[in-house]
Amino acid sequence: MTLVDYKMTEKILILLVIVSLSGCGFGSGDTVVDARKSEYYYYTSSKKDVVYKYKQSVTGIQLWWSTPIRMDADVGSFIVLSRSYAKDKNNVFFKGVKVTNADVASFTSDETFTRDKYHVFTNDFSDKEKGILNIIEGANPDKYIKINSGWAKDDSHYYYFDEKIDVDVQTFRFLSGDVGIDKNTIYYIVGKPSLGYGKSYHYTGEVRPVIENIFHDDNKIYNFRKKPVSVIPVNSPATIHVVDSIRNIVFFVDKTMYWNMEERDASNIDIATFKCDGDYATDKNRIYYSGIEIKGADVRTFSKISESFSKDKNHVYYRSNILPEADPPTFRYVAVKNESGYYQDKNYKWKYSSGKKKWEIFH
Repeated sequence: MTLVDYKMTEKILILLVIVSLSGCGFGSGDTVVDARKSEYYYYTSSKKDVVYKYKQSVTGIQLWWSTPIRMDADVGSFIVLSRSYAKDKNNVFFKGVKVTNADVASFTSDETFTRDKYHVFTNDFSDKEKGILNIIEGANPDKYIKINSGWAKDDSHYYYFDEKIDVDVQTFRFLSGDVGIDKNTIYYIVGKPSLGYGKSYHYTGEVRPVIENIFHDDNKIYNFRKKPVSVIPVNSPATIHVVDSIRNIVFFVDKTMYWNMEERDASNIDIATFKCDGDYATDKNRIYYSGIEIKGADVRTFSKISESFSKDKNHVYYRSNILPEADPPTFRYVAVKNESGYYQDKNYKWKYSSGKKKWEIFH
């Protein structure tokens, strides 16, 4: 079968599916109840029933994929509340299924959160067969508000992805993003705590920022920029010195350098003159690549060729290592249209070998 034949067969099958589904009553004559709030609740053609049906697409063509759920709803009082919720004078419905543990008169939903006068709900069933919505235990429906995509609060508690977080409510605040703090503890939560995504750290003294999402107290640095979170012991917070936070995260503490949170020995670095230029750095005596000294590099004649290559009067360097046999005065990059380029000097050409993960001489 040719590609053209295959495409034609695919289109015929799709059309047959659509015709078949239409013949089974999928969508023919039904009208959406409230298109502003939901595309899933429909009046049947007789206007005597309401159905819930989930629309999907096959290769860009819209069709009804799920069997419509015929709801025991009072058409005259039926209203759509949000994309998934609706109610009439007798019942609340979630995705077409009757809810059994909600107060109909006070029930509201706007997809941000769902509640009645007794409970706040999590927009999911705890028991679908019995129509029982999941309840956020202890949440006060009169005071419950969303803070951001993950966090919420009421007058007594904070919640993360609908789970109660044991914080001191009076002193709790956000340091940044999903990092919170109260009078005793730093909280970093990036998923449901019940699944093990919640972390807490007791701190000492005042918590202050090093750079965005990295903080320190009197004894430790907390790095929340990467997972897993790393905690660095600190003898003296006064020794924390940030050099770069744009291209790389580079800072010193207690005579140790952290380059993108990897520890480097800083005992020979002149911190006062240390500065970064992309992945390279210099002090008054030495050249560094990714925080690692380029041994023997001549500071006075050193220059960058690219983000991975550099040279001085004596050598060409690939990152922090000498590129053997390269001629510094004539070494340069050669761009090739629509292909990866290469480096060359008066004697050789170098091209990157993806198999060997290194630059090799080629002819």
